[in-house]
Amino acid sequence: MLESTPRPPSIFKRVRGPNEPYEQFYVAMKHLGRYELVGAPADADLVLQLRFSAPLNSCETYQPQLTLEILDTKTHFLLWTFTEAVKDVGRHPLFEVNANWDKNLKEGIDNLVEDLTRLAGQTAVVSR
Repeated sequence: MLESTPRPPSIFKRVRGPNEPYEQFYVAMKHLGRYELVGAPADADLVLQLRFSAPLNSCETYQPQLTLEILDTKTHFLLWTFTEAVKDVGRHPLFEVNANWDKNLKEGIDNLVEDLTRLAGQTAVVSR
């Protein structure tokens, strides 16, 4: 029996750099205007930790996703976690990324901002 290791998803090649999802999330949070963004975690009441990943969904497909974890700064206790898919990344998830990547990444980030806004009890205003 031959075992094959799945190739890393091409989705990571499409990301313009390791900070692209973070930079887009940062802009969305600044635009929201509800939170004061500080330079160091020690200066914050809450820490928002963003992660982009593409876990293996089946033997040949990956499901890119964004995860936002909200932690209490003083206790380091995880308070909430939100995960949003970055959908429709290509006809074949391992080899091709379609032209909708930028739109779909933005939609995933907008969905995380909406999740956070609902948590805070405020009506979301997200430009699409």
